[in-house]
Amino acid sequence: LFVLSPFLEKSSGDGPFPAIIDISGAGGGINEQKAASLASEGFCVLSLAFFQYKTLPKTLAEVDIDYFKGAVEWLVSLPFTSNEIGIQGVSFGALLVNMLAVRHPQLKNMDKGFHVLAKICIFSIDNSLIYFLNGCMCSDKVCQFGVVSPEADVHIERAPKRTAFRFVASFDDLSTPSVFSARLNEKKLKETGHYVEVEFTPGGHLMDPSYFPVHQVVYSKATGVPQAYGGEPSLHGACQVRVWANTVEFFRRFLGEPPSMPIRQEEFRSSL
Repeated sequence: LFVLSPFLEKSSGDGPFPAIIDISGAGGGINEQKAASLASEGFCVLSLAFFQYKTLPKTLAEVDIDYFKGAVEWLVSLPFTSNEIGIQGVSFGALLVNMLAVRHPQLKNMDKGFHVLAKICIFSIDNSLIYFLNGCMCSDKVCQFGVVSPEADVHIERAPKRTAFRFVASFDDLSTPSVFSARLNEKKLKETGHYVEVEFTPGGHLMDPSYFPVHQVVYSKATGVPQAYGGEPSLHGACQVRVWANTVEFFRRFLGEPPSMPIRQEEFRSSL
């Protein structure tokens, strides 16, 4: 049994529409801003919660990776989608995207931002690498210098050859920067003949759709302290516009051009 969020976003018409699954990070619950933005471009998008939502598991340790198989099979079975879909994830969700790319051949396009290579349960963390800046926890050095066991490698190079990959990595991420792993994954995928693109950008941990507010600090439920995400607000905001446009273009190129969206003429009235 899996819980599909009510946030299945699709444009009007019969389709078929290029379909995408959107997975958030370790904060739990559901976030639909990326799905709504992609739907406005003509994609059919499923925002998929996987823990801390309704009857889903309360902790990450309880999440079964096979849970996502039901969501993939359900989305490709819809009459207005095709038999191949894209998937995107941020933070911990991007690690899940790596794992799903290897397990499910229906996934054609993978867009990932800010991921770590290790499964949490076997990621050896040296507490001396964690520091505080203005009272906020910074864990970026863990990703740079942390010890990762060989068993933690998801072997992304084993994904089907037709699967295309896009990585987004921020230079100023103070949480879990992927600048150290993006090049490694790029090298693996190029050696096996996969399409892969990497975009480095000046920004913080979460590179959201254009004009979405930057999160420099969030409260971490896992640690019970404020977590630094990094990123200078004006520069981060400017980068989101470029990065998001490139992400949309990536999905268009490999999933197919979505139908054009109608222009709605609204009459604005003041209630004052």
